Amino acid sequence: MEFCDAKSFLNQVNYSELQISTRRKELETLEALLLSPEAPPGTDLKILSLQEELTREIDGLVGRRCEILQLIARLPKPEHRIILELHYLRGWSFSRIAVNMKYGKRYIYRLHAAALKNFSEILKDV
Repeated sequence: MEFCDAKSFLNQVNYSELQISTRRKELETLEALLLSPEAPPGTDLKILSLQEELTREIDGLVGRRCEILQLIARLPKPEHRIILELHYLRGWSFSRIAVNMKYGKRYIYRLHAAALKNFSEILKDV
């Protein structure tokens, strides 16, 4: 598996969180509409359906996060594990990671590239 595939695999969490956020906003809009006199018939059923869909998506996200954490834990170097977890699961920028790890930003980029290479090898075995 290539670096791009490893990045795509790790970015699943970000895409899922964005989708869940969008669904939550849609649900809030429908719930507000339900309280208004102009609410179309069937709005309550749409809300129930959307709540069920949201629950399934959240369950899937939790499963993906756990799977990714287990795979990251297989990386031999702690720095690699920290960088991948902070960047892909917590959404930290490389600048923030560099400050917190007390490394230069360019060094974090090199560690990230090495971490992705090692993570790609782990994904080959999955």
